[in-house]
Amino acid sequence: MNRETLQTLALLLLFTTIALIIRLIPMTTGAGILGNDPWYNLRQIEVITANFPAYPWFDPMTQYPYGNVIHWGPVFVQLIAGLCLLTGMTARPDLLLVASLVPPLMAAIMVPLLYRIGTLLADRDRLTGILAAGFMAIVSGQYFYRSLFGFVDHHIAEVLVSTLFLLGYLLTIAKTKSPGTGPEPLKTRIIGLKPLALISLLTGTIYAVGVGIMPTMILFALIVALFTLVYAIWQTISKHPDTRILEIAAANTLIFGTATVIMALLGYAQEPTLALSRMGVGHLYACLALIAGSWILALAVTARTKYPARTILPALLLLALAGTALIALVSPDITTALLANANAFFSGTSVTETVGEARPWTLIEAWYSFGIGLLLLVGGAILLWQKAHTRPEHLFALVWTAVIVASTVQHMRYEYYCAVCIALTSALFIAALINKGRHHLSRKNNSGLPLLLIGGLFAFLFIVGSVQADTAIATGIRGIHPDWPASLAWLEQNTPDPGIDYLRIYRADTFTYPDESYGVMSWWDYGHYITFLGKRIPVANPFQHGVSGPTGAAAYMVSQTEDESTAILDALNAKYIITESTLPTTKFWAITTWANETAGLAPYVTGTSPTPAYHATTLVRLHLHDGTRVEFDNPAIPPVPALQHYRLIYESDTGLVKIFEYVPGAVIDAEEDGLPLTLEVTTSRGRTFTYEQTSEDGRWVVPYPGTYRSESGEIRVTDDDIRAGRHLTPSLPMEKSVG
Repeated sequence: MNRETLQTLALLLLFTTIALIIRLIPMTTGAGILGNDPWYNLRQIEVITANFPAYPWFDPMTQYPYGNVIHWGPVFVQLIAGLCLLTGMTARPDLLLVASLVPPLMAAIMVPLLYRIGTLLADRDRLTGILAAGFMAIVSGQYFYRSLFGFVDHHIAEVLVSTLFLLGYLLTIAKTKSPGTGPEPLKTRIIGLKPLALISLLTGTIYAVGVGIMPTMILFALIVALFTLVYAIWQTISKHPDTRILEIAAANTLIFGTATVIMALLGYAQEPTLALSRMGVGHLYACLALIAGSWILALAVTARTKYPARTILPALLLLALAGTALIALVSPDITTALLANANAFFSGTSVTETVGEARPWTLIEAWYSFGIGLLLLVGGAILLWQKAHTRPEHLFALVWTAVIVASTVQHMRYEYYCAVCIALTSALFIAALINKGRHHLSRKNNSGLPLLLIGGLFAFLFIVGSVQADTAIATGIRGIHPDWPASLAWLEQNTPDPGIDYLRIYRADTFTYPDESYGVMSWWDYGHYITFLGKRIPVANPFQHGVSGPTGAAAYMVSQTEDESTAILDALNAKYIITESTLPTTKFWAITTWANETAGLAPYVTGTSPTPAYHATTLVRLHLHDGTRVEFDNPAIPPVPALQHYRLIYESDTGLVKIFEYVPGAVIDAEEDGLPLTLEVTTSRGRTFTYEQTSEDGRWVVPYPGTYRSESGEIRVTDDDIRAGRHLTPSLPMEKSVG
């Protein structure tokens, strides 16, 4: 091993260590588990650990009363569950530790991968590889955030496996060659294809693993398809086309044929859906279509020796149109699915604006994440373009970069894929400047010094900008508010068991909810908290299931009358409601958007002033007013009546979280309408408020046990009275209070 190799290994070890250490910062600050979805992954890991290696494709512990069919693969959570079993760390605190360490470790593995891709695209240039590896260790944005300690989600696994796939495909392309003009024995040709076949089989296996993590792996099949199309067109219009397209078609066949077989054997295509955002048969069809398309394009290029490009290209276009028309006639379902997949990816709605990771990427967000890397990406892309006409691997890298950037502009969560492109293209561009500067200086050309300085300055700016952004994220990030675990621990201990074995795996086609089951109404942000920490069943979750529609969480939160809200709870058999302080404030716009995309916030706010409709929402009446009657100083806002079937049963230490119970309520006869009835209520944290209700239709319906007071006297109401919905008739008009 020579000195240069040792230096390279030392640098890669250093960069890998840095990548790991900076991602462990939240471990030292006590940030805990980050984000929403990681809590559900922890739930899955617990279930798999108890049933290893079985995977819960259906979960009744969320989206009550329907349960949730799982539309993504088992690989990420199975890996962590396996590590927990292997190390014996299966208790919940130990499991959380193991799971939290996996994302930083995966990010560390990315460092040597980028070194290899960098050297492959730069003709084994060591500097390019080192820069790519170093930049990958520190590149910021969503990639850094989603690979931090505590962010137990599949995103970093997606990046790792997709990058492995891209490396495999680049190596595959590098092994292809045009046979040239001289004769070549068939045996020699076949022997020469062996490395190509082996790499292709491995790459296909990696692709299947990627789909087993998340269906978005289909994006990289799209990259391969577009590359094959562009390369075929390029060769068709070239004056001297080569036949390398035949080997590319063969490689595509091996890669996606292998992936198809593995996905079918592992049951990844068991769902009959054609939606590519789900684990289903649509992924098998996509792979087979890519294989067929590759050979059609390969045959078109080989026909170039007999026919001019002006004949072949229109023929390909007509063939594509005819094929599309045939599919539309023979199988309208496939056409509908294709259009739906395209629409889901390329179009946004008002509600997607409320989901952070699904929003379009803004220029400000892009600059905050990558800074100078955005400019360097352009420079690196230009370098790839300059070699793309003679080097198919460069064309592939260019198509890869273009597709990922376009995807990120549409959905900002793909920033974690884009980070790889940023690190790689920045390294290509800076290394090209430095190498050119070195070359000029070696020839005593003084123009080399400015190039070296510019390259060094770009590298410095990339490093400083990334480290600053990383430090701000790692030290400033905080996980779940402490009030939530305490509140949900209380919920688990003080509410009836829903009658479902938390660790058992159920089948969607045979499962029915037991009679004692019930749902918990809350906003979707907190659904996974409720499942994992409270072991209760939310009606809505961060998959945005149970949010929209006439009985969704959004409709419930903005319902204007108690009859409306209780009708939704009755339809869902929901018994408890959990609110949080941000819901009637900073998150209220999201709730109203989900409730009505067209109207949004307009009915509830005029300028900066809340309207009567805002104060009448069930959410505001519960969280801000504790369900009691409220009068306002502003005469334009009518009084809000008390809620008769809701009672506050728990309030967290800071008041952030409140838990309400939906009860039948005891009915008390009143002498006339408009009479006030009051009860002093003390919350679980010692706060006291007055519950006040005025009589309607000659009665009061009360949700709290205790001694109520009115102008006529007092009446004692028990919890049994409330749960049974008893009709109480005072013995005098009411028992007179003393004193």
